[in-house]
Amino acid sequence: MKSVLTNKERKNDPEKTVQQKEQTLQWVEIITARMGAQVFEFPDQERFFADIRASVDVLKPKSVIIMIYRNCLVENDWSIHLRWRTGCQTPGKTELGIKLANIVRSMALVDHTVWCGVQ
Repeated sequence: MKSVLTNKERKNDPEKTVQQKEQTLQWVEIITARMGAQVFEFPDQERFFADIRASVDVLKPKSVIIMIYRNCLVENDWSIHLRWRTGCQTPGKTELGIKLANIVRSMALVDHTVWCGVQ
């Protein structure tokens, strides 16, 4: 017979903790862009990605955090990371990720991948 747990005991129940982790998926959608040297100079590239970030921040769902990185050694390499935290959506390329990849694809070589978190 299963015992009845108090609220305090339920919070410390390892089985419940595992179930909660399974319900909240964490994954990263990465859009890596190698800008063409002839497209535009570095300061303009920086402005371009800042504009992308500002546009996404206005419309993004609460379940995503966007981070934009620039390669420290190659100034025309950029990476957009969409860190997702969802309860039911299967990890995969999202509408937001596909739109961002298409915007950047007109000016760069693009690699669009999805990475799942390991518990």
